[in-house]
Amino acid sequence: MIKKTANIRGFSLIELLISMVVGSMVLMAIYSSFDSQAKSNVKQQQIVDVQQNLRGALYLMEQDIRMAGCDPGATGLPSIVSAGPNSFRYNLEIHNGIDDDADGLIDEADEFGIVDTTMDEPGEDITFILANDADNNGVTDAGAAGPLNRTDSTVVRVAEDIRAIGFAYAYDNDGDGQQDTTAGGNVIWAIDSDGDGDLDTILDTDDDGDIDTSDTVGGVTLTSLGLPTNIALNAIRAVRVWVLARTRNPLRETSRMRNYVVGNKVVMADDRFEPRLMTTTIKCRNMGI
Repeated sequence: MIKKTANIRGFSLIELLISMVVGSMVLMAIYSSFDSQAKSNVKQQQIVDVQQNLRGALYLMEQDIRMAGCDPGATGLPSIVSAGPNSFRYNLEIHNGIDDDADGLIDEADEFGIVDTTMDEPGEDITFILANDADNNGVTDAGAAGPLNRTDSTVVRVAEDIRAIGFAYAYDNDGDGQQDTTAGGNVIWAIDSDGDGDLDTILDTDDDGDIDTSDTVGGVTLTSLGLPTNIALNAIRAVRVWVLARTRNPLRETSRMRNYVVGNKVVMADDRFEPRLMTTTIKCRNMGI
């Protein structure tokens, strides 16, 4: 009887080396794909964070600025204190939650029913302004980003990683209940460029209804376009806000500078940080009543 012997021949050294090389290549491809996806997810999350940061900031500013001019106590104080291109300051009279007349009730007679001639309660004298902006030009210093602050008796950070901010103001100077317009029928967006308490500069210099790179940087005087001048701040009926934010960390390896129109200025921002610009128009519903 012939006994068959099993083939016990193993792999050669060359076969093992080839298998190891092929396996390593497969593992490297899997890791490379995973690493690429992970980095992409991190980048996308930072971009989402910037967009949410901007939306949250504009939402809070909109809710707050809508209250500009709220004065149920008939204080007679100016509703808008300053309407600059890089910050906005206004007054509102709010209930302080204290029983001012000591009648055991917190009601309309408390502060609402008296003439409070000072803005002494928290939240009554409000300014939106960009931090990390020593020269107050509406752009953070040294190309860095910084917080956008809401200040009254305290400082509250509205948003982080803000590169620039801008404001412009629509007004009703003739008292017809409508925002004043240019000869082309476009809303006049103006600023108080010299801080004297009057709107004096228009930003839409080509009268196309938009404020962009085709307009003269910084705007031109209302006088130069034959528009009424010395517009008092109490004629303001709406506020337009620009906020330019960026990711906290660079997301690109190569640097490219891009221009963004932010109110009365053109801001150069490093594209490595994925800048995002948002703007909104806020109607001051308590003004002009």
